[in-house]
Amino acid sequence: MAVSTFAVRVGGAALAYLSQIVLARLLGAHDYGIYSVAWTVVIILGVMACGGFRHRPAGSFPSTAKPEILPRCAVS
Repeated sequence: MAVSTFAVRVGGAALAYLSQIVLARLLGAHDYGIYSVAWTVVIILGVMACGGFRHRPAGSFPSTAKPEILPRCAVS
């Protein structure tokens, strides 16, 4: 299980790296710079939206709370 998880992560990182190279070639220096700044802002806002927490702390909500009212964070 750990080997397959590692392989998926390495494959995803390689795909992300290759997509950045393709985008840089297609967009040119100026447009890729704009894209990079915009994407960085989106990432930072996504982290700030979750308050820096990936998952809710276990003891912060009562166990009787309905799952649909608990806050969610989709940033990973």
